[in-house]
Amino acid sequence: MKKLEVRLSREPGQERIVGQLAETGPRAAGGQVVFEYDPAFLRDPLWLSPFKLPPQPGLIEHRDHSFGPIFGLFDDSLPDGWGLLLMDRFFQQRGSALAEVSVLDRLAYLGTRTMGALTYHPPSDLADDSPQRLDLHRLAVASAAARWRVHARRAGVAAKSARVVEKAIGECLARL
Repeated sequence: MKKLEVRLSREPGQERIVGQLAETGPRAAGGQVVFEYDPAFLRDPLWLSPFKLPPQPGLIEHRDHSFGPIFGLFDDSLPDGWGLLLMDRFFQQRGSALAEVSVLDRLAYLGTRTMGALTYHPPSDLADDSPQRLDLHRLAVASAAARWRVHARRAGVAAKSARVVEKAIGECLARL
């Protein structure tokens, strides 16, 4: 099950957890999108979507698929057609089949870079030392290093030069 924590950011540094957004499985296999408000949010709620997501405890299942695969409140965080095309290209360049990229994957990719006040985060209930938690910066640096190695081999970079760069990459990774 994919999950995202939804937060409301009125001002930089002032975030409020709204709730958890989840997919119970692939839509083609009958999976549903559900949302549950955070109990603290319900104590002093904002009516963000009064008709489709009234502040109430318990799971709220997205059933109105005429609008799209996700509640309109969260769909508004996604880019328009051009932005979705660019996002599709991004996922394809990284080897993802677009049929397997879910709406939660797209919201997770946007994270804090959305146009509105809602931001999307991995659930905060994951422990910091959890093996499921990824260090994306470290992965990005390691990925860049791997790509450099491939390009260096193709370009025929001298072995000595390659070792110097490899050492620098190793030192950068060690500092992370």
